[in-house]
Amino acid sequence: MERRTNILDVYNSIKKDYTKHADRVITDLKNEQENFIKTNQLRTLYSFVVPFSDFFNYGRKIDIEKAKRELKKLKIKIAYQIGRDDRGQLGVRKFNDASNILELIDVVIDSKNFIEDLELYCNYFEALVAYHKYHGGQ
Repeated sequence: MERRTNILDVYNSIKKDYTKHADRVITDLKNEQENFIKTNQLRTLYSFVVPFSDFFNYGRKIDIEKAKRELKKLKIKIAYQIGRDDRGQLGVRKFNDASNILELIDVVIDSKNFIEDLELYCNYFEALVAYHKYHGGQ
């Protein structure tokens, strides 16, 4: 239960200002230098989120139940990428630990404001990608 409370605190911080939160996550990871997520790893993760972003970018109607099922698939894909990264580099795992992208999926799925929170998740993820590039991600 403590982890759930913690993730809700993270979510509230993101909801308050997702760009500032994303910048802080990437800055903290960059300052560690060790095992900073590579651009191709981040873009692979982001490619899983793009279909959701397209709903908002092109004004498409969202089937909420289908979107929730697809988010569960997204969770599996991200978990796989995290596990796949355990070959010694741990960049994806550290990125998730700092950004909480995997855990936030459950918050979105369980949300009473699903569409609004899905859009926030997509925007947050896009901000992570942008700040990674801005801070010189390789």
